Amino acid sequence: MMGKALPIWLLFCSSLLAQGWAPPPHPTALPSQPFFIHNVWYIGGVGPWDTMTMDPAAGQLYIAHGAVVQVVDVASGTVAGEITGLRGARAIALDDRGVYGYISDGPASRVVVFDRHSLQTVAAIKTQPDPRSLVYEPSSGLVFVVQSGPPAPPPPRDRRGRSQHQAGPHPNSESYITVIDPQSNSVMGWILVSGHLGYAQSDGAGQVYVAYTDRDALLRFNAPAVAAELHNRETQPENAAPGTGNSRPGNKPAAHNPELIDWTEGRGSGSASGGGFGEIRLGSGCGVPHQFALDGHAARLFVACADMTLEVLNTGSGQQVASLPIGSGVDEIGYDPVHDYIFAADGAGDGTLTVIRRDVATDTYAIVQNVPTRQRAYVMAVDPENGGVYLVTDIIGADLTHAGGIGSLSMKPINGSFQVIQ
Repeated sequence: MMGKALPIWLLFCSSLLAQGWAPPPHPTALPSQPFFIHNVWYIGGVGPWDTMTMDPAAGQLYIAHGAVVQVVDVASGTVAGEITGLRGARAIALDDRGVYGYISDGPASRVVVFDRHSLQTVAAIKTQPDPRSLVYEPSSGLVFVVQSGPPAPPPPRDRRGRSQHQAGPHPNSESYITVIDPQSNSVMGWILVSGHLGYAQSDGAGQVYVAYTDRDALLRFNAPAVAAELHNRETQPENAAPGTGNSRPGNKPAAHNPELIDWTEGRGSGSASGGGFGEIRLGSGCGVPHQFALDGHAARLFVACADMTLEVLNTGSGQQVASLPIGSGVDEIGYDPVHDYIFAADGAGDGTLTVIRRDVATDTYAIVQNVPTRQRAYVMAVDPENGGVYLVTDIIGADLTHAGGIGSLSMKPINGSFQVIQ
């Protein structure tokens, strides 16, 4: 589709002027540049933002923005509603029936369940402290919520910046994955893992992948197998410990708890074997994975590495298929399975969007375009229905309300500058 301009929706931060800002000009699509900024929506709101999730069927974009989740109608560019009552929205997952959504409310140590039609909260489920990433896995019908403990010291690196610690996680770092049953809106169990976990994603066919943030690897497990193991333990009352399920929120589960799958170093090989747990090792040059995306159908994993490369891996063997240069400061990877594009958003560094095209027939990859975006435009969502890509950012300006000289000026987000586009 190189000769056809696909719409790319970029939440584009316009240039800051001394007395305010003006909307950026709309660039013209060129044959050599099929991706371009098409429109800008200023949706406002306050506080920091985290992740975004696209609902292609409903044409709605969910944005975790401070204490609310903003729901943007992508046909009109307007805010269709908000999900409120949160302390700090981190991530949003949607079920495969178009009925419910799930929000990790980090500061409140809970997952909030909401009705996608009314945008009203229907349940709040306590989790381990400070949940962040979460994923709805369709084949098991379960929600997996990642909560990491205090981060371990970063692994040492050689003079070329390559990791010198690949044998295993820091011994004092542990993470939990809370398993939620959406049928009862209750905690079904926990998975205990050595290491510091971050972003999670499902391939849609039963496998869940979670990136480590303290080493060069990703965790992989089979969601239906985990569900079966937890169910088997629940049906063995003679082994059950008191206070299971949702009655012990925020506490470290006891090692004998039948709802705990222990996959920590040296302890969990037997108890977790039913969940198909394993790891995909990355090359030493990759460093800790920043973000990743999945093509479950083609068994391909797209990983953003610390060395400014995008690694394409086989999800089964972990073997490298391709490696491509991307910009600095990549914080999110997106994938369009309909048009076979991979996107790398590096708003935390270069302020561009790297567009990579996959040739399905040869399974080869090439950079199509580097689209200029803006600084801080690093959160992304992809709409596979129309090939649209959405980024968000705001404008930072000098606070002129306080007296003082140039040296005393502080920078802060400009009110009303948080933005999205069509």
